Amino acid sequence: MTVPTREPQSFTAGDTVKWTKSLPDYPASQGWTLTYYAIQQNHKFSAVATASGNDFAITIPATTSDDFVVGHYFWEAQVTKAGERYTIERGTFDVLTDIAAQNNWDGRSHARKTLDAIEAVIEG
Repeated sequence: MTVPTREPQSFTAGDTVKWTKSLPDYPASQGWTLTYYAIQQNHKFSAVATASGNDFAITIPATTSDDFVVGHYFWEAQVTKAGERYTIERGTFDVLTDIAAQNNWDGRSHARKTLDAIEAVIEG
């Protein structure tokens, strides 16, 4: 498996999530630490990268992502070293429903459910 070099745009709750990050101005080999922080309405988490030469390896274990609330998250990445801290990037990602863990799930959007209900009333 090839590990991506960009942050994920989406992943399924309960999956292992991995990526690497190269930061030439803040190499891991020179003592920089990279931490990702993510938040949404009902959940917040952080992930500390491990050094991989000059680069950083980020892993969110399946046991951790299994507890994530499904929805849209905002994240930022910060590097720190000896009292210095820099926010280097921000973005978003979506945590998707783990269908395998569901007993009863309706994947339609709210708009689709509403339209289907209106059509059912109109059609009698």
